[in-house]
Amino acid sequence: MTSEVLTQAVGAGATVTFGRGRIFNLLQASSPVSVTLEAKSVRGGQTNIRKFVNIPAGSKFTAARGEEWTFLRLTSALAQNVTMFVGDDDMSFNNAVTVSGVAVVSITPSSAINAPTQSSINAATTDTATLPANLSRKRVTVGNLSTSPNSIRVSADGATNKGVELQPGTFAEFDTTAALGIRNDGAAACTWYFFEES
Repeated sequence: MTSEVLTQAVGAGATVTFGRGRIFNLLQASSPVSVTLEAKSVRGGQTNIRKFVNIPAGSKFTAARGEEWTFLRLTSALAQNVTMFVGDDDMSFNNAVTVSGVAVVSITPSSAINAPTQSSINAATTDTATLPANLSRKRVTVGNLSTSPNSIRVSADGATNKGVELQPGTFAEFDTTAALGIRNDGAAACTWYFFEES
C-alpha cells in the first residue's frame, strides 16, 4: 500500500474523499473537520463506518490490521485547505503547531552553567556593563547584590533610565539569547552578578 501526504481544498460544507488506508494524520487544518471512514467488503454486505466529528489539526488515528478503510471522507464547515497523511505505514511528522486551549509545557533543563565572579559597576553614567549575546543560552539571571547602595537597570542597550530595575538584594530572570546592558544611574558603585544557563 502507498503512504502519502495529500493537500486538498475543501469548500464550506463540502466533502472530499481520500483513498484506502489504515492510518490517517490530519497535519494541517485551520478549523476542525469531520472524518468518516467506510470499509466496504469485496463480497458486499453491510458497510463498516467510523466517524470522527470536529477533530483539530494534529489528530491521528490508526486502525487495527485487517480493519483498513476503503474511503476516507472529510467534511469541513468552513472553506479551507487541509493536508492529511493517509497510508499503512506509521510515520512521525515534526511540525510546528498552534494550540488553542490548555496545553502542558515541558521545559528542557540546561546542561551548562556560567556563574562568574560578581562585578562592580560605577556610579551615574560613568560605566555600563554588558552581558554578551549567547545563542545557546536558555535563560540568564541578573542580580544586584544586597550590599549595593542603590538600584541598577537591565535593558537591551544599557541606556539611561531604561529597562528592568533591580533593587539591592533582588534579581530577575531573562529567557533570551540577546546581549543585555547593565546600567547604574545611582550615586555610588553597585555590585551585580549573573547566572547563565545553556
